[in-house]
Amino acid sequence: MRDIKEKLIKVYYQRKKSAFTEFNIVKTDFLVYNYIVTKLKEVKNLTSSYKKLWKLLIDRDMKKKDLCDKAGVSHASMAKLGKNENVTTDILLRICHALNCDIGDIMEVVCDSDTSDTKH
Repeated sequence: MRDIKEKLIKVYYQRKKSAFTEFNIVKTDFLVYNYIVTKLKEVKNLTSSYKKLWKLLIDRDMKKKDLCDKAGVSHASMAKLGKNENVTTDILLRICHALNCDIGDIMEVVCDSDTSDTKH
């Protein structure tokens, strides 16, 4: 598993250097982040959690509908976020831009517990 993480980090820095404009750097960071998360999911049971987004909305006294309007995100995408399902990086970029925050402020990658495989 350590070899895979090292390879992913190496790919991350190689792809990051290939970006030329500020927007491409941000977009490249999100694409590489999603690529790393996808590859790590193959190694271990990892999932995205958007609890940070919901806490941020509460702190800013915003509703999901307000975020949809401000970020230009559909209600279907917001429902996916509510179920911790995959959404495109474009959706995440729009949300970060609307809230003036970073990807780490709205989501995190967490390990699934293996309790579902355990028999009681």
